Amino acid sequence: TALNSLGQTVDSLGVPDGYFGGDLDEVRVWNYARSEAEIQADMNRQRTMGSGLLGRWGFEEASGAFAADSAPPAEDGTIENGAWLTAGLPLAGTNSCEYAAVPQATPCSDANACTADDRCDAGLCVGGSAPNCDDGNVCNGVESCHPASGCVAGAPLDCDDDDACTDDACEPLLGCVRTNNESACSDGDSTTCGDVCEGGMCIPGMPVAEPPPVNESVRLAKATGGTVILWNDDPGPFNVYRGVRGGGAVWAYDHTCLATGISGGVASDGEVPPTSRLFYYLVSRVDACRESILGQASSGARVPNETPCGAAP
Repeated sequence: TALNSLGQTVDSLGVPDGYFGGDLDEVRVWNYARSEAEIQADMNRQRTMGSGLLGRWGFEEASGAFAADSAPPAEDGTIENGAWLTAGLPLAGTNSCEYAAVPQATPCSDANACTADDRCDAGLCVGGSAPNCDDGNVCNGVESCHPASGCVAGAPLDCDDDDACTDDACEPLLGCVRTNNESACSDGDSTTCGDVCEGGMCIPGMPVAEPPPVNESVRLAKATGGTVILWNDDPGPFNVYRGVRGGGAVWAYDHTCLATGISGGVASDGEVPPTSRLFYYLVSRVDACRESILGQASSGARVPNETPCGAAP
C-alpha cells in the first residue's frame, strides 16, 4: 500500500523529504481535473463528499493526532508534528447563512410606509405605530395611508349646492361655507322679470306681459349656398328657428334655434336642406325678460317651442 502524505514530500522508499511551510484546511483529492467554475464554486465552503471526490480531510477535530476522511472509503490519517489552528481560519464554513439577532429594540424598517418607529423584536422587525395622515385640511378629503407611498389625500370636498343665490367655498378648518349673494336669478316663472337673490332665496321680480308675436311678413329668398330670411315688424330683437320636414312624414315641429338676438329684420342660413327635405323657419320677438310665441297652427294652438334660444329667461 502506497503511503499518502499531506504537507510533506516522501521519496520512493517512503522517507520524508521536505515539509509544506504553511497551514492546511479542507484538503480534497479528485479523480478528474476540475473546471475553473467548479473550483470557484467550492473554494470557500466545506464539501464533505461528491462525485469524483476520492478523499477529503476537513480537519474539524481541532485537537489530537487523528484526521478523518469524509469521502468513501474514508482513508483517515494521522497527524505528525502538527499544531492545530482554531482562530483565523480561511473557510466560511458549511455554505449556509447564519444570522445573529441584533440587540432588542434596535431601529429597523419593515418596508411599510404606514408604520413608524419600527423596532427589532426577537430577531424580527416589528412595525410601530401608524402615522397621523390628517393634515388638518378638510377640503382635500379624508386622508389615508398606502403601504408603499404613505399618506395620500382623499377626494376633494364638493361644496357646490347648485344654488345661484349662494357663493360656495371651502375653509380648511370649517369645510363648506356658503355666503348669500344678491345676484340675478330665475324663479322659474317666465312671466316675471328682474328676479334677484335675497337672503339666500330667489325673489320674483315684476310681472311682465309677453311680447307680441311677429306678424305675417316673414319671407324667404334664395341665396348662393343658402337662404335669406326676411321680415318687417320692428321693434326687436328677434330669434330665428329652423326645422326640417319632408320625405312623406307626418307633419311635426322639430325646429331648433338658428340665430338669436337679431336687431333687424334679416337673417341668413348658409345650409341647404337634404334631398327630398325642406327647411321651415319661425321668428319670435324677445325683450329683456320674455319671448313671444312662434305663431299659431291652423287649429289656433300655439306653435310649441321645446328648445328656446335662451335669450329670454
